[in-house]
Amino acid sequence: MERKSIVVGTMFRETELLDDLEKNSKLHPLELAKQAGFRVVVLDCEHKAFNEERIANYAKVAHGIGVSLWLRPRQQEEEVISKYADIGVTGFMIPNAIDLPRVQKVINQAFFDPIADPRAHIRRGYSIGELLLDLQDLGNKIGKEIEYVNRNTVVVVQTEHPKGIDRLAKILAIKGITGTIIGPNDLAINLSRLKGNEPLLELEVNRMYEQEVMLQAYERIGKIAVDSEKVAGIHFTSRDQAGLIKRLIEDKRFHNYRLILFGTERNLLEEKDYTAGLVEEFK
Repeated sequence: MERKSIVVGTMFRETELLDDLEKNSKLHPLELAKQAGFRVVVLDCEHKAFNEERIANYAKVAHGIGVSLWLRPRQQEEEVISKYADIGVTGFMIPNAIDLPRVQKVINQAFFDPIADPRAHIRRGYSIGELLLDLQDLGNKIGKEIEYVNRNTVVVVQTEHPKGIDRLAKILAIKGITGTIIGPNDLAINLSRLKGNEPLLELEVNRMYEQEVMLQAYERIGKIAVDSEKVAGIHFTSRDQAGLIKRLIEDKRFHNYRLILFGTERNLLEEKDYTAGLVEEFK
């Protein structure tokens, strides 16, 4: 992302399907994701259930194979962010980011100072443990480990509400924020509550995403991100949106979206040609 290249990831949501993958494949689900070309995998703890043991196991695997493991936490329980960070999660996707103090609280839990506010009463304490960060030999030196964590942790906020768009520039100005990623379903629902947008939810989902009111939102969010020198991204769950994703990447109207989350673990259960070439197609 620092090189302004396209980064493509996916989301894991259903533990039962991941169980099937682990039983029926010689490769770990994260290895399958990497083989498919995904650089980032997000565990969805906002809507789905992942226990801490599984998260810790996935973090260990991710550090060993070069996949960036992110977590989407529950909306009102960011106090556990520091624990997820300590067990090896290297990125956080914060849902429905509207309130600036809430976002700052996440930063204080995900990073060490000076990125975290050293004045905060609740912030991340030093407890990385035995996790070997990305297999790097940091000489068991706390200073080097803190520097490595601060340099390699990613926090992106989800823009899913008109108020979130209105406050996005201020949110992206918070130290430690890498960028934003749109949650198109929630954004569509919230936009539909505005006068004149009521018919939005009457449309089939694929058409809903491509309505002008949504395109205007993508355009505005992308511009705010570019003006803030931060990354703009979006998450779609179906290959049916591949055309729209390419448009967001290529059309100057949308200011070059660079962080693409595509689909779920179901990608890895489909026929091999389902994801073949897909990531490269976006790039």
